[in-house]
Amino acid sequence: MSCLISKGEDPFDTSDEEHARAILARLATAWTEIVPSQAVRDHAAHTLQWHPLRAADGLQLAAALVWVQGQPIGQPFVCLDHRLRAAAQREGFLLIPSPQFLQAPTLPQRF
Repeated sequence: MSCLISKGEDPFDTSDEEHARAILARLATAWTEIVPSQAVRDHAAHTLQWHPLRAADGLQLAAALVWVQGQPIGQPFVCLDHRLRAAAQREGFLLIPSPQFLQAPTLPQRF
């Protein structure tokens, strides 16, 4: 749920949170989880030498590289973090959402 709630903020009421957790549980049945194996750690060490990333972001990019068996060209990479997106693009991943989508006008935040 940390992907949905920023630190120090609580934008959901209880029913919204329950609904978000139910959606997340359904999505979890379809994704593939890459555990931090030695191959992931090795890829992370390499990516951190070439890209200005934080350690956790290096592990995320490394896990994606392991998932695509070292062939990232045209493979999807979903991310909103600018540094991680830039590194993934340099590796050859197809960024989702597209850069054009991220440049669209932003909606006002709910207060």
